[in-house]
Amino acid sequence: MALLGEGDQAERWTSALRERADLRPLPQQLAGEIDALVLAPGVSDPFTRAKEALLARVSVLYAAPFTLNPWQAATLNELSRRQERLLRFVEPFQYRPGFAFLRRLLAGREPFWRPVYLRTLCLAQHDGLVRIDELATEELAICEALLDGEPRYVTAAAGRRDEVGDVCAAFLILQYSEGPLVQCTVSLAEATSARQVVAVTADRTMILDDLGPVASLRIVGGGEQDFSVEAPAAAPSGEGRGERMVAAAGHDFVVEEVNRFLSAVAAADRSPANGDRWARVAALWWAARQSMSFEEPIEVPRPVFGWAEAEPPRLRVIEGGGRTARTAGRRPPLAVVAR
Repeated sequence: MALLGEGDQAERWTSALRERADLRPLPQQLAGEIDALVLAPGVSDPFTRAKEALLARVSVLYAAPFTLNPWQAATLNELSRRQERLLRFVEPFQYRPGFAFLRRLLAGREPFWRPVYLRTLCLAQHDGLVRIDELATEELAICEALLDGEPRYVTAAAGRRDEVGDVCAAFLILQYSEGPLVQCTVSLAEATSARQVVAVTADRTMILDDLGPVASLRIVGGGEQDFSVEAPAAAPSGEGRGERMVAAAGHDFVVEEVNRFLSAVAAADRSPANGDRWARVAALWWAARQSMSFEEPIEVPRPVFGWAEAEPPRLRVIEGGGRTARTAGRRPPLAVVAR
C-alpha cells in the first residue's frame, strides 16, 4: 500500500492507513510491488497517477479533490473495469447522519416514496482552501446517489464577486427525462456554513440537515404527526441490492473509507466501485460550467472511452453569422463548432 499527498488532510489518511496496512513509499515500478494506492489531498496530477496505477493493475482510492473532466473520469472508470481493479472515489456524504435512511426511501427503480423534486443546499465560508468545484461535485454526487436515471440537460447560473472574479456561488437545475426536477445551490460567499437536502414527494417532505452527531432527518406531511429520525450515523456496507446499514456513530469518514477500501482489496471485491457515478458527476459539472458561460441549458455529454481521449473535443471558431442593416457596423458573431 502506498499513499501520495501532502498537508494536514493527507496526514489524516496516512494515520488511518498505518493502523490497517503496511504503508510503503511509492515504488518506481507499480506492478507487483503494491496492491493499492491512495491519492490523498495535495497530490500532484491525480488523474495521471490514478491512470498509471490502474494500468499496473493497482487498485485506487481517490481521496484528492475531484477536478476531473468527463473524459478523464470516463477513462479511469473504464480502466478499472478492463484491469479488474477497484476504483473508488471518496464519498463523505455517505456517512452523514440520516443519509442512508433517506437513500432507502428514495433510491432504486421502485422507491418507497417517489420524489417530485429534490433540492440541496451547501453554504460555506471562503477560506481559500476549498474550491466551488469540490462543493458542487459533492452535491451532484448526493443527487446521483439518491436518484435513478441520468439528467439530459443542466441549466446553471453563477454568482461572482466582481466582473472578472472566480465563481463564488452556483445555482444548478438538473432536468431528468422521466424523473424529478433537481435544484442545487452551492455558495462560498457565506458568513456561515450549512448543508441541507430536501426531498419532496406527493404528500410528504423529507429534510436532512447539517452534519451533527445524530441523524437530523425529518419527515413531515402525509396526514400524520411529524416524524424525526434521531439515530447514529449509518455507514453503508455495499451498493445496490443487499445493502445493509451499519451503525458508525462518531466514526471519522476517513477511517470508514479506509476500512471499506482495504477490506474490498483484500477480498478482490469490486462492489464498492463508484466510477460510474462520478463519471456522471463530472459530466454534469462540465455541462453546468458550460451553461454558466453560454447562459442556456446544456446537454450533458456522454464521453466514449478512448486511450488518447482524456480531454474535451477541440473547438473550431468560425467568424460569420450574416449581417443586417441593424448589425452592419458591429463585429460579426462567432459560431463555436465542435470538431
